[in-house]
Amino acid sequence: MTLGQVIRDARIAARLSIEQVSESTSVRIGLLTEMENNNFVHCGGDTYARGHLRNIANKVGVDPNVFIKLYNEEHSLENRAIGDLLVENNVMAVPVEKKSISWKVPAAISLSVLFLFGVVQIVMSNQSSDSQPVAAASATPTTEAPVTDAPTTTSAPEPLRILVTNDDGVGADGIDVMVQSLLAMDNVVVTVVAPLENQSGTGGKTTAGDLVVTDATTKSGYPAKAVAGFPADTIIWAIDQGGIDFVPDLVVSGINDGQNYGLEIVPLSGTVGAARAAAAHNIPSVAVSQGLAAAPDFPTSAGAVVAWIEDHRDELLARTDGETVSEFANINAPSCAAGLVVRGVIETPIESMGTSDYNANDCASTVVPTGDVSGFQNGYITISMLPISGSPFTD
Repeated sequence: MTLGQVIRDARIAARLSIEQVSESTSVRIGLLTEMENNNFVHCGGDTYARGHLRNIANKVGVDPNVFIKLYNEEHSLENRAIGDLLVENNVMAVPVEKKSISWKVPAAISLSVLFLFGVVQIVMSNQSSDSQPVAAASATPTTEAPVTDAPTTTSAPEPLRILVTNDDGVGADGIDVMVQSLLAMDNVVVTVVAPLENQSGTGGKTTAGDLVVTDATTKSGYPAKAVAGFPADTIIWAIDQGGIDFVPDLVVSGINDGQNYGLEIVPLSGTVGAARAAAAHNIPSVAVSQGLAAAPDFPTSAGAVVAWIEDHRDELLARTDGETVSEFANINAPSCAAGLVVRGVIETPIESMGTSDYNANDCASTVVPTGDVSGFQNGYITISMLPISGSPFTD
């Protein structure tokens, strides 16, 4: 019995639907279905696969070690023979077992042929002794079955690989909501690498030397890597130090608890700093922040990011690794007062805060905004494209 079958049987025995397990474990339904079919390709590697398996096991009431042991035996690259991996990747042909030749079979065949030949000779001799004219069979046209094209198969669409980080720390509410919203999208692979602790206000600071990284989870239990360092360090560890084994199609930094807008605040933001570091590595990126409130409306900013991704999905997938990136997106969403909703989404340049109140926010306003600050303060979700270098950055 495969690991996938064991997972499915355990879920059924626990009287749980895939939807119920998905909701409790934050493993999206599509990925759960693949896992129950013994396909772990889209789990994001051994570390994330084991994290998913632990969460699923706890939900269905099975010792996680049972799932982990089976995974290590069946799927873990760490325990696979190099020969098997070479075969699977078409580097080496599948070895064929050499079989010894038995002469008994050829001998038997030869005797059978001789016997059949003798019978044919006897029959032909009898026919020739009392031969009678035989009418030629009339030729009848034969119709051949029409040739049909073989059915064509189309390969599955390429998944969008998203790396998620933030500056509030791996256990913050904002990144958890962002991850869950991304997982609800079709055909995405989400990897989380975030600061171990809150690093708000650290801008683009980095740590010299090797970084200390530990296994962690988001608030809902999604597997993550926690970096003991600044937000920009998460990108350095993931990309420069080989923390992940792929180049992301997109980096999402956030959701930050508190708006990051204006010429004065943006350079200080660790959320922006991580997105900027990704763009400097030629990886498209988005920084996202939710307006300060007693109960921040994280789903609003998460929804804005999802919409932005869907608008740019084809463009992101069409890029080649290393293709130049010169700017990145900075999204800010206000937390509207009860009974009000955001006025819309606008793309607007960054501007100075001047003497405006950082906490100002009026989703009932009718003011026409002039930039990211006035747009946010007058009820809009703002999207501003920021350069990697130059204003508002001075380093």
